[in-house]
Formats: sequence, structure tokens, C-alpha cells
Amino acid sequence: MRYSVIIPAREQLSILDPCLASVFRQTIKPYEVILVDDGCEVGADKLLTKYSSKFKVNARYVVFPFKHDNWVGKPELSLVFNYGLDHMELENVDYFMILGSDTVLEPMYVEKLLSKIEWKTAVVSGVIVGETEFKQPRGSGRLINAGWWLKYVKRFPLCWSWESYPLYKALATDWRIQVVLEAIMKVKRATRTHVYKRFYGYTMRELGYYPWYAFLKCIKAVISSPREGLGMLYTYLTSPYRVVDEDIARWMRRWQVSRIASLFSLR
Repeated sequence: MRYSVIIPAREQLSILDPCLASVFRQTIKPYEVILVDDGCEVGADKLLTKYSSKFKVNARYVVFPFKHDNWVGKPELSLVFNYGLDHMELENVDYFMILGSDTVLEPMYVEKLLSKIEWKTAVVSGVIVGETEFKQPRGSGRLINAGWWLKYVKRFPLCWSWESYPLYKALATDWRIQVVLEAIMKVKRATRTHVYKRFYGYTMRELGYYPWYAFLKCIKAVISSPREGLGMLYTYLTSPYRVVDEDIARWMRRWQVSRIASLFSLR
């Protein structure tokens, strides 16, 4: 199985170095590594060359052409990922990996994913040390089926839900998403699950959430954190964003209506 890796990076070399080392030291070597410099410390290109030469792996260093402030947690970050994908030979690989530049993979990470991957799985990832939620593939370290991507997705949409979009697109097209608990990765910075919760109202609009399900989700968030929950409700009610994908919206509403019916024992 061939796979490529895309690493968008806005990092100090001390953080980027262990990430690159973990990629090139995989027991199953990547076909190609694409490093998108989105504001890295000087020397990122030389660091990439050092590892690609040592491990005899193809590598490309590309510089994102638009200067900007940090887009982490914002829709515009999808543009950086798409720029990297534009430089990737997707037709020559079976899978490609999206990897955060502060993520360190265990040496057998990819091998474990490929050995456990189920039939018709579109997106799969391992787990991050210290996290307790394993329901969906993580954003970093996710391996995506290239054939499925080229047929159904092609590019990340410019929207708040761009990162979760492939997961729901997979489900809406009758493919699987999967988490392999045996595949381990670490991150240099703690993941910020709740920092952008107040903006999740935009995401719910874009994905076509069934309204009652969206309200119940907001109520649950308010109970957990009133400020973030009310912020989520506000962004949902005032969102100017439209549904990104009708296939996802239809699947989402069917699934959510079923969940509500089950909750109230209506079926």
C-alpha cells in the first residue's frame, strides 16, 4: 500500500523536527512527504531535505504564498491544506495522511492502521496519548483513502466544518470511518477541544443539523459550560452560513431524527 503525507507547518524547528523524524522512521515508509511552510522558522526546508536524503523518501517543500495571521480554528486553514494537496500525486497512492506539525507518531503507526483497516474505510486514525474520546478519527494522523477522496471530495471546503466534512461525507456515501486504538501518537501541545465550541453553531448550520437536535446539543453544552453553550446557540441562530453538502445534510437529519426518537423511546 502506498501513502503520502502532507504536513502544513507554522512551527519552530524544535517542534517540527520530531514530527518529521517520526514520519520518515515509519516501518512502512511513505511514498512522498509534502511540507507546506505556512510561516515556519527559517531552515524547515533543510530539515526536510536532511530526512528525505537519509531515508530515501521523496519530499517536497512548498511555501504557502499568502501571508496571514494564524488560521488555527478558522475556515481559512482549509486553504493551506488544499495548497498542499495541489502538490501531491494522489493518483499514485492508495492513501494520504494529514498530519499536524506538532504530532509525533510511534514507529509502527501506519503499519498498525493498514493492518487493522476495515473494508470500505474512507478515513482512519489512531489515538492521541492523554485523550479519552475515541469515537471519530482525529484531525491529525488521519489516513484517507485516495480513491474515495478523488471521487467524492477532491478538496476541503472553505467553511467552519472543513475538518469534520470528510468524516460525514464518508458516512453519507456509505463508507466507513474508523479509529485504531493500537496506533498511538503524541502531540507537543494539548489539544484544544473546547476552545472553539462557541463557533460550533456555524458548523451545525453548514452540516445541516436537524434543528431539534442542534438545540438539544446547545442545551447540553450550556449545562457543561454556560458561556460556551450560549455562544454555540448564538452562532447557530445567527449563522449566515448555508449547508455545504446536501448529501451530508440528508444523512445527518436521518441519523439525528433516529437518535431523538431512540432517546424518547418512540421506536
